[in-house]
Amino acid sequence: MSRRRRIRNLILGVLLFAAVALIYASWPGRSTFTVSPETTYVIGPLDKHGYIDYVTALNERLSKGTTPENNANVLIWKALGPHPEGAGNMPEEYFKWLGINPPPEQGDYVIRYADYLKEKFPDEERQKRNHLNDQMPARTKAPWVAKDDPLVADWLQRNEKPLAIAMEASRRPDYWN
Repeated sequence: MSRRRRIRNLILGVLLFAAVALIYASWPGRSTFTVSPETTYVIGPLDKHGYIDYVTALNERLSKGTTPENNANVLIWKALGPHPEGAGNMPEEYFKWLGINPPPEQGDYVIRYADYLKEKFPDEERQKRNHLNDQMPARTKAPWVAKDDPLVADWLQRNEKPLAIAMEASRRPDYWN
């Protein structure tokens, strides 16, 4: 056998041995790692396979001392409702972690300005609605009074209850999500 062939076979043998050893070591139930304070800071809770449930451990640690009475997030959900923009449907487990029931489908929740305009002006007035929506950023750049823009003033009036809840949330000492 030539020297080149022996070297190739040796390299292939080493690679094959390493692959078999890696597969053997990662096979379920083959780990000799013991979950204890000597090996890790997080020692529980464990899942059904004996591995640390890091999501639950992190939630338990971060929520420590946070209650529904001092968590601003509880009031934010109360102000925004069950389907705030971008949140989709939250699982019930999420609300269990917060210590509250999911917000009901109907309630005094924040009404987005675009939704307010859709309600105020039917589809046949889409251009007007789009124009009014485009003007909204101007209202955030300088002080104004209700007579300057009665439409925005009415929208704010319609959102008075959920905005008051959001203000109360801003005074809470904790926020855990």
